Amino acid sequence: MDTHIPIYPQADDLVVLINSLDDVVGIASVGILYKFGENLGAKYADKVAMIKKENDERFQLMLSNLKSSAWFMDVIVKENDDANEPGTLVCVKDLFEEKADRAHCDFFRGFLKGAATEIYGQGLYCEQLKNRADCKEATSVFLLTEM
Repeated sequence: MDTHIPIYPQADDLVVLINSLDDVVGIASVGILYKFGENLGAKYADKVAMIKKENDERFQLMLSNLKSSAWFMDVIVKENDDANEPGTLVCVKDLFEEKADRAHCDFFRGFLKGAATEIYGQGLYCEQLKNRADCKEATSVFLLTEM
């Protein structure tokens, strides 16, 4: 079975959408982009769920497919070492959403939440963190935690 599942819309198209939403609705675009990302992530993860693998393997496969679709250059997934913030770190290098005219990556944060929630079958929360020493190469860092 082919495990490459292309993702649409493409990264460059999403940057245009993000900038357009920011221009038209301003700060309200944060919630719109997060919810759109969450719904698209859940829908995409539903396709990945058809592949008979363990949840962690499916999550990694999804990230690999996003990388091959030019959403980012590289990604590392690892457990957070900080006992005050238990969860999973997703450290991304050169995320497409960083090219948009905004400070945060609300679409991708929602996408990760929706996809991870669908894959793992439990409610998760996704927070974007400031860059961290334990994710040296990353340009964007996200923390997935149980709700």
